[in-house]
Amino acid sequence: MVRSTNGDLSPADFHRMLLEWLGTKERGFVITFDRAGGEVWSNPVYRFDTQWVPDSVEAGLWHVETTVWMADSDVPPDLVGIKPFPGPAGQVLRYDLYGDPQDPTDGTWGTKTAADRLGPPSRI
Repeated sequence: MVRSTNGDLSPADFHRMLLEWLGTKERGFVITFDRAGGEVWSNPVYRFDTQWVPDSVEAGLWHVETTVWMADSDVPPDLVGIKPFPGPAGQVLRYDLYGDPQDPTDGTWGTKTAADRLGPPSRI
């Protein structure tokens, strides 16, 4: 797995896993977010939607916006089905990829905005 310079999950690895596991194999996986204060949140990812557009200046650079839907673990014991986390709209992640967007060689996470509840994932 390719790690970013700070040791966190590379957007390229994250993107390839989404395409392979959910897109091709139709299998979910667990994604982990390191929160402030040392909290670690892990949730199963069961659905995604991704769109990428080429950069207008730099060849091989792609701007990506991916929404992931995860299962919430904070549910009543009698719940049947899935409660989406962090909500019905999913979690939007923004990042840039380098190379082929279906098999990127590297990437960088976008800047977290006030609307981003979790930030980029730290591991899968």
